[in-house]
Amino acid sequence: MSGYRYVSRFIGLLVALFALVACSEYGPRAEYELEGEDASALAAENDGGMAEFASKKDDSSGATADVIRPSTVQDSRKLIKRADLSYQVETLAAFEQDLKQWLPAFNAYVSKDELIEDSYRITRTVELRMPVKQFDAMIDAIGSKVGKFDRRTIDVQDVTLIYADTEAELRNAKKLENRFIGLLEHAADLEQVLRLERELASQRKTIDQIEGRLKYLQRSTQLSTIVISVYVVIPRPVASDLPSRYEKSFGTQFVKAFESGWDGLKSFILALIALWPFLLFLAGVVWLVVWVIRKSSRERLAEKRASDDELAENEHVEDDGGEDDEKDGGEDDEK
Repeated sequence: MSGYRYVSRFIGLLVALFALVACSEYGPRAEYELEGEDASALAAENDGGMAEFASKKDDSSGATADVIRPSTVQDSRKLIKRADLSYQVETLAAFEQDLKQWLPAFNAYVSKDELIEDSYRITRTVELRMPVKQFDAMIDAIGSKVGKFDRRTIDVQDVTLIYADTEAELRNAKKLENRFIGLLEHAADLEQVLRLERELASQRKTIDQIEGRLKYLQRSTQLSTIVISVYVVIPRPVASDLPSRYEKSFGTQFVKAFESGWDGLKSFILALIALWPFLLFLAGVVWLVVWVIRKSSRERLAEKRASDDELAENEHVEDDGGEDDEKDGGEDDEK
């Protein structure tokens, strides 16, 4: 009986030791491995964030809003509005007066102003920024001042879904950052600390990028853009209004001709000065060609002289040989 008691106690001790080892093996390590997963696993775990965002309860009533009113949907939309307008005005001063009236009336400001002038028109392009709620009213005010638009383009982009997705992505990224911070506080060794710090730095960089996109969407949806391009046509002179050169006196024509010739001479000299590298290169080529021609001429002349001298020497030798033959023949006759 006592032996049975000892065996049961031994078995109970083994079970207690096994339970203790199992708890130490799968407790903190399992928690670390679960919480140390990457952001994609956490995003998969929290992909119900959009459903939670869409099913928020009304704080005043405490019940889920089953019916969404159209006005509420319209007010909650995130819209990026832009318009491009172009039309002709009588004077730019009149447009300036209209602009001074529109800016305070619609709480707008000028973000860009450009003036271009050429031979037949003067164009002024103004970029205006105003609250999105004032966009339609300002378009109507401009249309009431303009009889006809050369170009009228209105672009409205709905980014509500993109905005909501970006907000949900930011919330999930911050949750993962907080979990990394919690793990870093309970890290057991240096290796875990270094790995968690790397993951935390990467996660904070991701959060900065998401916040940048969200701020851009906020600015774009809070302020709309209207680009107005107005122009004034410069009248061209009629041919009959131009003075005829035949109506001018001879002295005037002589002076004008002298001035034209002088201007032409100056232009020619300036053109030569501008082309000095090419002229220098051309002069070098001409000098090289002349030098080669002269050298070849001198060589041919020297060869000709040498040939003439050799020919004259041969003739002289032949003449001397003939005289010797004649002398020998005379001596033979005398004998």
